[in-house]
Parts: sequence; structure tokens; C-alpha cells
Amino acid sequence: MLMQMLANRNLKRSDAARVFALLTPMYLSATVYASIGHGRKDLTVDLLAGFAAVLGVHLGDLAAVAGLEPLDEELLPDQKPMDIAELIWDLRRLTVDQVLEIRREAESLMEYD
Repeated sequence: MLMQMLANRNLKRSDAARVFALLTPMYLSATVYASIGHGRKDLTVDLLAGFAAVLGVHLGDLAAVAGLEPLDEELLPDQKPMDIAELIWDLRRLTVDQVLEIRREAESLMEYD
């Protein structure tokens, strides 16, 4: 289900690995995400927190949908702002050329820092 939610945002396994590496403290291979999708890798709270941040879903809600035990909110890692997930969701509507143009613009803005 989690991998399907990523696919709905046009994030395949290799794309997911890159996005998670950029936006979360997790650096996992595309193969690990395949293992998650096939149920061969157990979900941890940290792993689920990464999915919550990228998908823009509250961690407690995602844990409930994933069938995990109710989580103690005080022990949960901080989530990234929902803006990132909203940006990923909005990017799915753009063409490849539009995404490349946005990337060039972002890189040029980073040169000013």
C-alpha cells in the first residue's frame, strides 16, 4: 500500500530512494523499497516516519492504515513540513520539460546562497 501511495505521486522505487535520501535522514536502496512493497521488510517507526513525511500523511494515521500498533505521539520523530509532500504531489502534473526547467531554476537560485 505504501509503495502504491508513492506510485500515485509518480515515484517508482529508484525515485523513492532519491526523494527519501534528500528529504529524510534515510538513505536506502531501491531494492529496500521493493522489499517493503513485497512485505519482505518490516516497517519500523523511523521508516514509517519517512513515508509520512514524503507522502504528507500524519504518522499516526499512516501507522493505523499500515496496521501497526497505536503509536505514542510523544515518542514519534518530528515530521517534515507538509509543503514537501504537497510539492511532490503537484509535480506529478508537470511535463518532463517543465520539471527540468524548475530544476534549472532551483539550481540557479542555490548558486546565490
